[in-house]
Amino acid sequence: MGFWVHKKLKNILFGLGVFLGICGNLSAEGFDFVASGLSLEKATTQAADKHPMPLSAIKRVSNRLMIESQTDVVGTRSNYLYRVSEATSLDKAVGYYKELLSDQGRIEFACEQRNCGASNHWANDIFGNRNLAGRDSDQSYFAGRLDDGVHQGWLSVYAVTNARRIDYIYISFIPAPPEDYVADAKRGVLLGEAVLSKDWAKALGDYLQANANAKLVVVAFSKPVSSAAQLGNSIESSAEYGETMLVAAREAIGVDGSRVELRSMGMLGQRPLGFNAQDWAYLYLVD
Repeated sequence: MGFWVHKKLKNILFGLGVFLGICGNLSAEGFDFVASGLSLEKATTQAADKHPMPLSAIKRVSNRLMIESQTDVVGTRSNYLYRVSEATSLDKAVGYYKELLSDQGRIEFACEQRNCGASNHWANDIFGNRNLAGRDSDQSYFAGRLDDGVHQGWLSVYAVTNARRIDYIYISFIPAPPEDYVADAKRGVLLGEAVLSKDWAKALGDYLQANANAKLVVVAFSKPVSSAAQLGNSIESSAEYGETMLVAAREAIGVDGSRVELRSMGMLGQRPLGFNAQDWAYLYLVD
């Protein structure tokens, strides 16, 4: 079933885009991953609201825009316009964010070139930034959920070589709302300060209280070792770290030891992107 963008809604989206374009001095918070060689030209924020995130190409049928699939995300939306410098390339920058989202989340939709629809519609009707308009063959877009243990939310990336042959990347990020915490924990989240925060602890505590058979599993890892002789040390290190994080999670969430268990995996896991510590752990909510 297609989703038709009502004319009034289109005008609201366009007006909002223009508003964001003139408010480039607003600070944008919530997302701090920047690919090498990008220069920030504008950072803007949209107040907490329900923001549409397109998950399909944009089509114009009978003079109306149609988006076949989208998700509406509630939260504060941060938008970043980056210019790609000569020190890198648009393909490399796009590859950075695709790898980030693939490794630390999941891509829900991706398109390239003419399969995305008209670049002019993305630039003017969706993002409200005419600098993003280029040839339909010189664009790409992807969106999905990000979760690196620190940042949880929806990320979209639009890349284009515009009509003036300038390479731009436009990024939007919306932190995950509280109602997503339980779903995220069931997929597994990197255990750290963010997961031990008040909002996370309350959401998980409430779920455990309402579901007697549910439990939390802490899965701990250590960085790879160079010899078989060090394997035992790796397992011991992950076990000690996991026990520390298990206690921290149990105290923050307010559950007894019977609802939390530890699994020490040693070096049998890939270290999270951008994570340099010796040990790390993931938290899973299991029914």
